[in-house]
Parts: sequence; C-alpha cells; structure tokens
Amino acid sequence: MPRLPVLALLLASAPALAQEELPEVPPPQVIYKDVTELDIEGVTVEGTLVKPQVGLIQEPGRKGFAPMIPLRLDFNVEMVESVDLLK
Repeated sequence: MPRLPVLALLLASAPALAQEELPEVPPPQVIYKDVTELDIEGVTVEGTLVKPQVGLIQEPGRKGFAPMIPLRLDFNVEMVESVDLLK
C-alpha cells in the first residue's frame, strides 16, 4: 500500500520534468526624442520635453504640552534615608 502514494507523486510530477528552460530575453530599450513634431491635418504642433514643476509642502509641527506632574531630577534625600533603614 505505501507504493501507491509514491507512484501517484511520480506520475503527477512527470509533466514538470518535460518543460524546457526558456532563454532570457533582454528587455527592450526605449529611447525618447527630446523634441516631438506632429503633423495633424496640415497643422504643425511642436513640443519639447519639460520637467514637471515641484512644490514643497510642509505640515505644521506637533504641538507640545506642559506636563501636570513635575518631574524629579534627583532622589538624594531618599537614598540617604534608605541607608539608615539597612542598619
């Protein structure tokens, strides 16, 4: 009975073995002209390549807030008192 799953696996993978590897095709190179001239019904339209205009947009900074609890910078008094508790 264990041979049946192995045989089914081999039969299922057989089409994958028959595939050929395709050679790599380099992507086509596209070159654009700097100046484009179009003739539409006798009217000549000329144009040049122009870069888009860019603007800088800044969002306002975040507003700070004053804390309601004052922060302590040192605990010297508590440190001195804790030495007395160890004795």
